[in-house]
Amino acid sequence: MINRFSMPHFPDTVIRQRLFSLLKAHAGTQNILITGQAAQGKSTLAASYLKQTDTPVIWLSLTHDDNDHLKLYDHIDTAVRHLLKERDLPESTLLSGGILGTEKGVLRYVQALSLLLNELPLNLCVVLDDFEMMDPQSTGFELISSMIENRFPLLQLFILTRTLPPFNMGRLKMARHIFELNNDDLSFNLEETQAFFSGSNAVPVEQIKKIQSITGGWAGGLTLLSEAFRHFKHIEHIPDRLNADLFNYFSQEIYDALPVAIREFLVQTAILDEINLDVVPRMFDPPDSSADALSILSELEKRNLFIQRIDSDHQKPRFRYHRLFKEFLIQDLIKSRGQEKYRSLNRCAGRILWEMNDHEAAMDCFIRADAHTDMIRIIKAKGTDYIITGKVAELARWIKTLDSEIIDADPWLIFFSTLARRIKGGRKNMLRFEQALSLFEKDGDTKGILLSIGYLIEAAVFIRQPTKVIIQWIDKGEQYLMNLQSMERYPWARALLLQQIGLGYIAGYGNLPKGVSACRNAILMARQIDNPGLILNASITMTFGYVQTGDFGNARQMLKRISQMTREGQNPEYRALKSIVDINFALKNARFDDTRQLLDQSEADIETFGLIFLYPGFIEAKALFFVYTGQYDDACQMADHLSDFSTLEGNDFYQGISARIRALSHFREGILDEALAEIEKALKEFDPSKKGDIHHFLTRQLGAMILYESGRLQEARQELVEVLDYFEQAAYELNHVETCLALGLILYDLKDTINALKYLKLGFERANAGRYTFFPMLSQSIQVQSLVLFFFLEPDETFTTHLLPLVSQSPPALLGEKISLFLGGLKKQEKNRAIDRLKPVYKILLPKLNILTLGQFNLALDRQMLDKSRFDGKKPLMLLKSLVIRGVNDVPKEVLIDDLWPHANPAAGEKNFKINLHRLRKALEPNPDKHFGYSYLIQKAGLVSLDPDLVSIDSSQFLEFSAQARDLEKKGRFGPALDLLDRALSMYQGDFFSEDLYMESLTQKRMMFRSLYMELLQKKARLHEEMDQMESAIATWKRLMDEDPYSEAGCQNLMILLTDCGDRQAAIDLFEHYRQLVKRDLGTDPDEQTLAVYQQVNRSSGRST
Repeated sequence: MINRFSMPHFPDTVIRQRLFSLLKAHAGTQNILITGQAAQGKSTLAASYLKQTDTPVIWLSLTHDDNDHLKLYDHIDTAVRHLLKERDLPESTLLSGGILGTEKGVLRYVQALSLLLNELPLNLCVVLDDFEMMDPQSTGFELISSMIENRFPLLQLFILTRTLPPFNMGRLKMARHIFELNNDDLSFNLEETQAFFSGSNAVPVEQIKKIQSITGGWAGGLTLLSEAFRHFKHIEHIPDRLNADLFNYFSQEIYDALPVAIREFLVQTAILDEINLDVVPRMFDPPDSSADALSILSELEKRNLFIQRIDSDHQKPRFRYHRLFKEFLIQDLIKSRGQEKYRSLNRCAGRILWEMNDHEAAMDCFIRADAHTDMIRIIKAKGTDYIITGKVAELARWIKTLDSEIIDADPWLIFFSTLARRIKGGRKNMLRFEQALSLFEKDGDTKGILLSIGYLIEAAVFIRQPTKVIIQWIDKGEQYLMNLQSMERYPWARALLLQQIGLGYIAGYGNLPKGVSACRNAILMARQIDNPGLILNASITMTFGYVQTGDFGNARQMLKRISQMTREGQNPEYRALKSIVDINFALKNARFDDTRQLLDQSEADIETFGLIFLYPGFIEAKALFFVYTGQYDDACQMADHLSDFSTLEGNDFYQGISARIRALSHFREGILDEALAEIEKALKEFDPSKKGDIHHFLTRQLGAMILYESGRLQEARQELVEVLDYFEQAAYELNHVETCLALGLILYDLKDTINALKYLKLGFERANAGRYTFFPMLSQSIQVQSLVLFFFLEPDETFTTHLLPLVSQSPPALLGEKISLFLGGLKKQEKNRAIDRLKPVYKILLPKLNILTLGQFNLALDRQMLDKSRFDGKKPLMLLKSLVIRGVNDVPKEVLIDDLWPHANPAAGEKNFKINLHRLRKALEPNPDKHFGYSYLIQKAGLVSLDPDLVSIDSSQFLEFSAQARDLEKKGRFGPALDLLDRALSMYQGDFFSEDLYMESLTQKRMMFRSLYMELLQKKARLHEEMDQMESAIATWKRLMDEDPYSEAGCQNLMILLTDCGDRQAAIDLFEHYRQLVKRDLGTDPDEQTLAVYQQVNRSSGRST
């Protein structure tokens, strides 16, 4: 195949130094445009110039087929990968045979080509010859325009063309992004014409000026005249001006002068795009010898008679006729021998090429020959391979050349032609795939049956056929797979069918476990046949299934695997699906800022790459985002978009989705009657006999929530019981959790306490297991109410403790309201029990108290410093200080009384204690709840404590972070250890209780904290050294010496680091300052180790001590 992209060989060409110099001067310009009339030497110039460079060259001679961006991309991608096969290139980012039905828009190929060219491992030149073949309106032209517009650091692009392309030349030239050689530049000057006619066919000097005048330096004219001199030895009867329009006239004269055998050879081989010496001898009867063919072609090449050698392989080179000469020869063939001879030669060449396994070249011959039987044979033989490799458009191009009667009579032609337009075809595709399936079954073609069923499932899912239709095809597919279970035939078709069955179960029917299982089996089979595209597609479908079930853990793992198969962010299908998965994650975890960004990305991909099948799902996700963020008008507007889309598509399924969105929006807004009306509309569209069960039950679930909020408890209970059973079987975990919680509330209101607790516990157990923190189908009121009720009913505190993070996400006002309403409806005995169990929930409403003891004593509620004047004197604060100093928990009140009133009698001490304890509580909690009372300070059985859930002390956190950092350091996790050290050090704002320096009982603790602080500074500095963070290490040692100017360790390490960093003078100055300081303040000298470090620094600087 690489012959197709090899640089042509031109023997004995004139070295055009004038033009070479211009090209060398623009060697750094990415785009070189060479324009000139036919046979003006464009290819000869480019090839002879590039031959002198060391840059690898890919030479593409463009044809009309290259106007199709798919074929052009394949040519460029294949050529680059073949030429640079030993180099590191990015994997292709295009899905082969993608199941998602993406419309193959040119922009996604622009993106893939840009990735490939941006990551070239070495300099590369790409030559686009015959660029005039490109239609400016074609997608192929758009692909090339993107190459020209973008900048690729290691690419140079040569564009050779007869006509000036409609590029924005002004802008490209202004940006120095293109250099142009035009027809006048290419014209031979007199000196070059003299060089051309020197040698064996030398022309008398007096004739050169005349030749220059009549040709205007046209290279083709010089070649014709050179050949005329060889044959006729004169140049009479030549007009005053010779140009490309007179090419046929002179070609005919030269052609007629050739021997009959050579003329016959030329006219018969003109039908070939490439003259292959393995093919040519077999085209003649009797077969000619390849040696004769080679000698003819070599002689023509030597005489520069419009032929190019395109392969430098000396054993069997290949050749190509100049397009102008090729057209002349074919016209002569048809004129002299007729169309039938032209077709006969093409048919003969096609069969030879097919036997040589060059099926694409064979197909081109068969198309020119109208050889339908041969064309169909190739399509059937190669069609499946083209599906696997994603070349469906090429199949479609071939099939378009056949009559509709021929296509309709053959199941494979029906199948391939339908597959090429399987997204745009809509309902028509279903009929065509069914027609193909019927013929395959009649012929007993198992492979065709498997593939037809697979794509019928896909088509049914994408156009939202009723569930019974999808299940019908799934059942049929599973039955065929069962019959083939013991056979190893058709592995690719079986794997694809399994993948499509998975899609049908997940996106069409809602049976997620079966869908995931089918995809898993498809992946296993695809691995056995080493089909990465199929593995990727099945993995994407399975990931979508995990998201739908709420199994986010497995979904994340699958996304990691997918990212290893294809570069994340490069493949539009992958990026779009990942956005859907991430949007689901974000919505179901209430991460709405992330959702907004993901929706923007997804919208851009859908519009840019024509991901039509994702549009309805995207609109639904955007509508849900608006609902969950309280933008109800915008949500209803999105629902209207879906309704309009449904009308345009003629598919009422989306009318049901639209109605359900409106119902949810009205439900969240509290407009319950309108919400129920929309539920009724949705249920009409989601009747399980017409549509998918999953959407029917999702709508019933939402309807039951609305009924509950409307007070219609029995109706809501009946609906939810049936819905719950479906979600259990279908493994919709998140919906199952939501239904359990709502059902628990309803049953409690209906006085069925035992079953209420049963469902609430089941729901919260699964919520905890799935790490669900947001429940889309529950209103905030229902969610908070279910939490409050469960904490009251569930006696196991170890379980309810796990739910406190979920409680903490509740709106405080709503949580407080629900607690008050709940307690207000209980009898006294039940209320006391409820207060005890709901205390952990209530405490979440309270601001957290932080006591600051390292430095100035302060208090902060939710990080807001408290004004000490609110404590009504010093004694309440002194009481709090005493409690902290004595250990915080279970401190006997007698100890506190003795600390504050050591000389008071017991009665007076007790009275003072009660008064100041009340003042302290009042200052911390001015408006305690009437049910729960004061919370921060607890007094029980004469013991006083601070509530650990509400109160934190900086000194305790300081010790905790220090210990954690020490453990991480031992494990070699230096980065996390540094983070904890920084947190601990930031808390140390001074000595422990620095305002109470004369309290002797604090001296030992104060010294302990001070010593630990200095130890942590040393540890931090040394960790920075371990991680080669020298600037940070120096800064930390300086910080330590600011705290302790007499630190021997600080001085020693700082001198060493400063010297290692090249600042010896700073190290010497540091020591001199340190020596003076300790002499002045401490009356001593630095110790021996410090002096030894200093002497080492001095020696390295060449100074004496």
